[in-house]
Amino acid sequence: MSLKQALRARLGTTAGGGDFAARRGAQRREAAAAERKRKAAAQRDRVNQRVAGVRQRERARADARVAAARKKKPARRPARPGHDYRRCRDHDCERAACAAYRDGIAYGLELAAVAESRS
Repeated sequence: MSLKQALRARLGTTAGGGDFAARRGAQRREAAAAERKRKAAAQRDRVNQRVAGVRQRERARADARVAAARKKKPARRPARPGHDYRRCRDHDCERAACAAYRDGIAYGLELAAVAESRS
């Protein structure tokens, strides 16, 4: 131990300054910790503001793209008319509805002919 350290240790213990020095050191550490927390919070705020700005610009660009897409109508070809089984004239049509309709009509005509022949 150096002479200077020994003197400080002796004065600190005999003069009662050790407690004050400890309190002052604790205050400095608390102040330094508070300052570090404040700086960290400020840094987080700056980062959050940058991120929010970027997201806001991205949303604005996306909104502009959506608005442009809504203005522009897609090129559509005319709709093809549906296949109506009642008007189907193709006797080789293999669609189930057309075949069932044709068979039903044929069966109905047969029943009508049988009923007419009985009377």
